Amino acid sequence: MKIKDLPQDASLAGTRFLYPKDNKPYYWYSQWQRGVWGKEDMTSSQILPLFVNDLTEALEWEVVK
Repeated sequence: MKIKDLPQDASLAGTRFLYPKDNKPYYWYSQWQRGVWGKEDMTSSQILPLFVNDLTEALEWEVVK
């Protein structure tokens, strides 16, 4: 399932997905115009920038269970 396939009213916060640029799973923390703020582990305080050319690219990322 891709992020775009999630219910329209669902919050993306906490959604686990596969970031295609490094093929690693992250948790969606927040987003901004140039990408997504992600966490490798929800218990960590470290937030990483995951860059995209256009935020709509993130809709194609795979959701990971």
